[in-house]
Amino acid sequence: MINMAKKKKTKTCTVNKCKERYLAKGYCGKHYERWRTTGNPNTISRSRPKQKYRDLLAVVNKIDWARLAAFIDGEGTIHIASNGQVPKHLGLKVAISNTDPRLLAWLKERFGGSVSFLKSRSDKWKDAYVWTASSAHAEEILKKCKKYLIIKGEQANLALAFRKTFRLGRNQHQELSIKERKVREGFKSKITVLNKRGNING
Repeated sequence: MINMAKKKKTKTCTVNKCKERYLAKGYCGKHYERWRTTGNPNTISRSRPKQKYRDLLAVVNKIDWARLAAFIDGEGTIHIASNGQVPKHLGLKVAISNTDPRLLAWLKERFGGSVSFLKSRSDKWKDAYVWTASSAHAEEILKKCKKYLIIKGEQANLALAFRKTFRLGRNQHQELSIKERKVREGFKSKITVLNKRGNING
């Protein structure tokens, strides 16, 4: 017997000639962010990025900070990762993944950041979306929601201590001393251990 069932079509962005996967309000992540910040999905915001997220975070209420902390505890991660540059530059990232795009759209609307699509490697699992905040943006988020964290408070403390090393005026384009690299690598190693899953005793 021939199976006549049609394969479900992937929903895409409604902007003309855009074939990116749908996120919210009819748009993909890129066009949704443009619509949210300018009112037009085809208009690119020219505002300063740092001031933009600071203004956004300034109006977030306590309930939403507590909600964010719960999502970070349950489905999120706080980690220090390399961007692959030479000399190797480490940066802070806070991420939350979920299969429901409505959560990621809410996170992006309330706290800024970016949303990416993660294709499942198995038919047994759904495709997922990942919300990410990085560097100074991630630092500000952790400062605001740290007191509400139940599980990942230690990672948050290490992440904020790691970010304090950036007060030296160094960035990814400047050569770091051996001592500076070791200090930052030390924070990365400690957070990596805390983020390990399962029974460490086997």
